[in-house]
Amino acid sequence: MSDALCLTAENAALDHIHGTAYTPASTIYLALSKAFSVVNSSYQWTASGSGTAEYYLEASGGGDPGLPDPEIMIENGTEMVSGTLGSLAAGEFGFGDNDSLGFNTVYVRLADDADPDSKADGNVMAGGNPGNDGSGLNEPGDTYARQAISFNAASGRQVVQAADVVFALSENPWGYVTHWAVCDAASGGNVLARYRFSEAREILADIRPKVLACEIWLQIDASSGGRGLTNYCANNLLDLLFRAGSFSVSGTDMALLSAAADDTAEDIGTDCTEMSGTGYSRITVNPAGGSSPAWSAAAGGEVNNADLIDWGTPGADDWSTLAGCALVTDAGKVLGYDNNIGGFTPSTSDSLQIDAGAYLSALD
Repeated sequence: MSDALCLTAENAALDHIHGTAYTPASTIYLALSKAFSVVNSSYQWTASGSGTAEYYLEASGGGDPGLPDPEIMIENGTEMVSGTLGSLAAGEFGFGDNDSLGFNTVYVRLADDADPDSKADGNVMAGGNPGNDGSGLNEPGDTYARQAISFNAASGRQVVQAADVVFALSENPWGYVTHWAVCDAASGGNVLARYRFSEAREILADIRPKVLACEIWLQIDASSGGRGLTNYCANNLLDLLFRAGSFSVSGTDMALLSAAADDTAEDIGTDCTEMSGTGYSRITVNPAGGSSPAWSAAAGGEVNNADLIDWGTPGADDWSTLAGCALVTDAGKVLGYDNNIGGFTPSTSDSLQIDAGAYLSALD
């Protein structure tokens, strides 16, 4: 689930493979996030212009309530069904903008078609989705504390929870736990990944919550569209982020390829074919803030080249056919590739370069 990784983890991973070292936490922790009431003085519900008895959530006084997709909604203790905006059935919810609001929000159609504002506080609850920036993490109180979590070694672009995670015995009810988060500190810190449980879990008094081994897994999806990160890179990044693994990237180069690469490439020249010809060489690209050419600092889960990357003009008409480019370490390990350039044989009349900002690297 590459969509489970939060921006903090995505940006750290991308900076790392573009030369800015990331030091992982020695221990990572599992946090729980619970649902919260959306019938109270902080919010208001407004009838939608579409569908039957559909209402959308706003902040009190109107406007964007600032919530990510809750992914789980609970009405009077019963989990609602996800439906389609404009045609919600009784007891269904959705997320989006079906009224030209200019923002996405929660829509519901209650079981009795009533206005949610007519209900008591706590009758309608939104799942505690931490969101991509982790700001929506809504942890229980009482005896609750985050617990250390471990993962098996990355394989197939995935890490899987290695052992059960057991929380403290509740003295009082915690409410409905709907989401989990993997954090880099026992309190505070950063949310590295998050996702929903398969269903809301009501934690009453005298319950010891447990998340079973293999229940949580994280992955970086396979590449698509002829470009992406290699398996070598994805597995090492997951081990770095979630197992404090060693993944040294002391320097990065951009290489040209004369044959298309794929996710299985690890060593340039062995697993993918590098360009050959008079005057060809890889171009060293420095970490963000370094001398030109350099990478940008990761932002929004993306990195690009801050400066022109220029191979110049071939020294003779003996270059191979250009099929793509690859991001490689100075030791020749292939981190990423793009087969969407080329399809021609460079000659002494060509100038080969990547304009500033034209290269893009992302985890999804």
